[in-house]
Amino acid sequence: MQTLTRWAHITFSAGMTITTLSCFAGDLQNFVGKPDFLPVSANAPIANNVDVPIPSNPTDPEQLTLRDAVLLALHKNPNLNMSINNRKLQRYDLLTAEQAFRPQVTLASTAGYTDNTSTNSPESNSTQRQLTVGPTVNWTVPLGTQFTANWGYSPSETTNSSPSTTHNTNWEISIMQPLLQNFGTDVNDVALDNAVDQQKIDTMQLQQTVMTTIITTVSDYYALAQAEQNEQITKQSLKDKEKTLTVRKEEYKAGRIPGTDVTQAKLDITTQRQAAQQAHLATETAQAQLLTVDLGLPADTRFHIVPTLTIEKLKTPSVAQSVAEAALKNLDLQIAEITYKQQQRNMLTSENAQRWTLDLTASRSRQRLDQTLQSLGIPSTSSSITDSSSVDLNLSIPLDRVSIDQQELSAATGMNNAEISLDNARRTLTSNITTSIDSLHNLWIQLKVSEENLNLSTANTKAAQIKFKYGKLDAFTLSQQEEQLQTAQQNVINSQVAYLKQILTYQQQMGTLLNDWNIHFTAPDNDT
Repeated sequence: MQTLTRWAHITFSAGMTITTLSCFAGDLQNFVGKPDFLPVSANAPIANNVDVPIPSNPTDPEQLTLRDAVLLALHKNPNLNMSINNRKLQRYDLLTAEQAFRPQVTLASTAGYTDNTSTNSPESNSTQRQLTVGPTVNWTVPLGTQFTANWGYSPSETTNSSPSTTHNTNWEISIMQPLLQNFGTDVNDVALDNAVDQQKIDTMQLQQTVMTTIITTVSDYYALAQAEQNEQITKQSLKDKEKTLTVRKEEYKAGRIPGTDVTQAKLDITTQRQAAQQAHLATETAQAQLLTVDLGLPADTRFHIVPTLTIEKLKTPSVAQSVAEAALKNLDLQIAEITYKQQQRNMLTSENAQRWTLDLTASRSRQRLDQTLQSLGIPSTSSSITDSSSVDLNLSIPLDRVSIDQQELSAATGMNNAEISLDNARRTLTSNITTSIDSLHNLWIQLKVSEENLNLSTANTKAAQIKFKYGKLDAFTLSQQEEQLQTAQQNVINSQVAYLKQILTYQQQMGTLLNDWNIHFTAPDNDT
């Protein structure tokens, strides 16, 4: 069994990513590369050392606050860690798109050896050794212009009746400029611009995963607090009923109450024991959910939480103001807007594919050949240089339009769907914000009503107990009144948890949840 009593320190600093991470029960794997977000304690300044509990093995379990649970989830939650790993891979998409406009250098080399042997004519026997080596550079600029340059050196040696040695050096430079298809920065920058926007989407999706992790962890923490309070209520009620049974047995022996009152007390105890057992099972289930699923800790870890919930009324702007603020921060809406821009660029690609291909190519090359021949033991050397220049204009007219029409239809459909999704995201945001504010208002009223009901039930139960003591009330009616009190206590807890969860939902829809938890994302240009 493990408990949470030893502490680790995580250092955070404003505007920077995590620099050091201590271990959780051994080695906590650091984020490879720079993480996309900087978790900071909600109760501490941005530059601070935040204490995070880690599993250990002492006798007394440590208390796990809500803040501790969120910090642990940000570092240990399995789903979040997988999303972070995927984010590192996604950054290579942008690097690949940027690489398309950088010079591409290729170094190629070949070596060969040939041996020709004839038994019929030994004088024709020969061997040849040759080598080719040289770099090639390709460079495409956003205008569509393609530059190609290569240099090669090819020495060779032939051994036969007339040995020879050859040294061949050549270079070539060519420029190809599209004049119709693939011409212009607008169409050639589509892939890079889409990749830049996709990085924004990937970062936002990681932010959504972080928000989901926080919401799930906080909700499950509340659920555990709710279960523990319900368990305490049922246990306390069971103790009270056991005391009541002892008193009623004494009163029955004294002849002051009938035997049915003792029977009712026994029945109340049996019912309450069953309720207490169910409440205990609910606590164990909630604790396992928080421990293993949200925090990613070993199943035998033990800890105490803060079961008392702090409730404060959330002050919200008007619906119109909330919708206006959410339109600037809501991640779903931002993703829909960026996706629509990507689809608009894809239309440029579709239009480009419909154009004829007209390319202007100019090239310049030089070849130098140095050769040494030996005939009858007398060497002779020759050297030649060949220069070549050319200009070509190539026109290609596609006659099969089916694939082109399909691409055009696909791009148009994608843009229409993105526009529909964007409009739907705007309507959904307005509807969700309106509903969320109404829910906050209604849940706060329900909470106050449940608290008032609890006060009335408490007063009624005390009055009923006094009446029963003086024989003015039967045991069955008293039992019903005590059950109503227990239900009223549980309703208060349920109302508190419902209101707190609705606050999380509202913050998520407003796009302020991460700021409310003081979690700041960084968006490095390239940290792969």
